[in-house]
Amino acid sequence: MLVNFDTKKCVQKIQGFSTNKLPLPVTMYACHGQQGNQMWLLSKAGQLKNQATGLCLDSAGLKSGDDVVVTACSDSPSQTWVWSNYS
Repeated sequence: MLVNFDTKKCVQKIQGFSTNKLPLPVTMYACHGQQGNQMWLLSKAGQLKNQATGLCLDSAGLKSGDDVVVTACSDSPSQTWVWSNYS
């Protein structure tokens, strides 16, 4: 799960949207621990892949303040994320 340190909410793919209409929005929601749309895997290539859909978090074409989306995984730099631990 991707959990926000401040709000303790999880990143999830919005349910009910068709994967035929990509990209799809993501949202912050209370963590439920039921796997599915809140489960993400950071690949060796740096992609954050939703385990329920196989789609990747993407920031292509976004400006500051825009929402990230999920879309088909690719080797695009807009799908490359870096893990940093700020403790």
